[in-house]
Amino acid sequence: MISYKISNNDIEDGKIPEKILNLITKEVNKLDISDCYDLTNLPENLPEGLLEINLYECRNLICLPEKLPSSLLKLNLSKCGKLTTLPQVLPIGLEEINLSDCKNFKTLPQKLPIFLKTLFLSECRKLESLPVELNKDMKKLDLSGCSGLSALPNLPSCLKSLDLSGCSGLSALPNLPSGLKRLILSGWSNLNSLPEKLPEDLYELDLSNCKNLITSPNIPNNVGILNFSDCFNLTALPSLPNDLEMLNLSGCFSLEHLPNLPPIRFFFIFLDVITYHLNQLLN
Repeated sequence: MISYKISNNDIEDGKIPEKILNLITKEVNKLDISDCYDLTNLPENLPEGLLEINLYECRNLICLPEKLPSSLLKLNLSKCGKLTTLPQVLPIGLEEINLSDCKNFKTLPQKLPIFLKTLFLSECRKLESLPVELNKDMKKLDLSGCSGLSALPNLPSCLKSLDLSGCSGLSALPNLPSGLKRLILSGWSNLNSLPEKLPEDLYELDLSNCKNLITSPNIPNNVGILNFSDCFNLTALPSLPNDLEMLNLSGCFSLEHLPNLPPIRFFFIFLDVITYHLNQLLN
């Protein structure tokens, strides 16, 4: 991939000057505008042929042009703190959008690109809703720290990774896709219980800091990483998968007993309970 870097020293009056744009040849397919603190607007005439635009930490960027290059596959807008919205029509082939740490971001287009596979919205605290329908090919959705969300739409059937850690406005999970492999629910203080049946393909389940969680449902056999750290009110665990690789129970002071542990090979368990309580659990 041939990249062209625009530095903050190139920015004039909040914009990329035409003389700089003219230096971007047809061979360039990645435009790196990261750390351009003085940039407030992108030009309407960005060259076609670009596959990736990196606007990381362009902290004064206010808006994007209504039309982005139709060739675009990846758009990084993380830490663009003044950005509040995206154009209503995005390139149809766009596969990844990163809006992590855009703390003033409020609104997504009602229709996302049909080939979008990865959407990062971590710490978008002012985001209050998602589109009614997420595209069916989406595989990774990161909503960690989106405390303004109060509900989720139906999740795509192809979704493999879902991060909802710190989504304090959510009180219930939607139906989870059967092929989901990674589910992060860390910090759900109002989570009392989980669905009785979790996806069979699940490999990683993170319930750390779910302080009101009392019991856990049956854990699917494919789970390899299981994190219950700081679940202060958790009193019991179900049977554990034989192929479990890591179990974190640090801070689970209400646990009354442990189930049979899986074979010790390649298995790690983390507990920080005091010695006499640990002896009780293991006996």
